[in-house]
Amino acid sequence: MLLATQQDSQGRRYPNSLLRNWEAWSSLHPSVPPLLRGALGLPGSEEPKGVECPKCGRHYKLKSSLRNHQKWECGKEPQFQCPYCNYRAKQKMHVARHIERMHREKLDMLESIHDRSIKEDSSLYQQDTV
Repeated sequence: MLLATQQDSQGRRYPNSLLRNWEAWSSLHPSVPPLLRGALGLPGSEEPKGVECPKCGRHYKLKSSLRNHQKWECGKEPQFQCPYCNYRAKQKMHVARHIERMHREKLDMLESIHDRSIKEDSSLYQQDTV
């Protein structure tokens, strides 16, 4: 038994029903990456639109993201330093993420010291009120 087949843009053959189902599914799911759409010859395979930094060539979907990049990052040295090592970053949240991942034991130690000091403070407060 022969199945009717159809060729995609790369020359691969698929049963017509499979390709039609994929086209229907992907049209309902715009999250299908443009490169995959292009490989399958589907509509919407053009490059995503956005704005490009004229200085370094990075692309951003939003103009506001480009403005933030130009204001804080492009051509600038990292200004945020990890207090535990030589890691530096251009954004404070990147240093915070680094500390959580690389220096977790130090955070745990600080947290336990903080918890103990709160308990001591609260016990002093309770003694004063009695």
